Amino acid sequence: MTTEEKREELKERIAAGEKRHEERNQLLEIARETSENVKTFAKQHPVATVTGGVALGLIIGAMTPKGRLLGKRAGIMLATFAEIGATQALAGMAKAGEAARVGQDKLEDLGDDLGAAARAAKREIGYRAGSAADGARTISKRMSRKTGRTVRNLKDRVTH
Repeated sequence: MTTEEKREELKERIAAGEKRHEERNQLLEIARETSENVKTFAKQHPVATVTGGVALGLIIGAMTPKGRLLGKRAGIMLATFAEIGATQALAGMAKAGEAARVGQDKLEDLGDDLGAAARAAKREIGYRAGSAADGARTISKRMSRKTGRTVRNLKDRVTH
């Protein structure tokens, strides 16, 4: 083999090595992205992640004889937990409904109190306005009488 042929073979090997290296880097990048996606999903949906892990474990465990027996027991336990969870959810919904009713009652009472206060204020304002009008009429009548007397007295003085 000549030096030129060796040089070409070496270049081909280097190119092939660089190509393999690039492919590994691409696979490594895909693995990193997948890992990040899985971590993000697990953080956003922890219950679904745990449930999926349990289900996967049960499926793998069901493939063994002991696992099938344990799977039956686990299924019974899961059914019990599901029933407890449903009961708790219903109790929570009942409490929320009761809280809503209590809130409605309090709002209704507040509305009644505000309406009563507004009616009382209206009555008080009407009374005070009537009293002020009566006072103004009384003062007006007095002033009218005094003015009439003063005019009459002035007339008497002028004519005498």
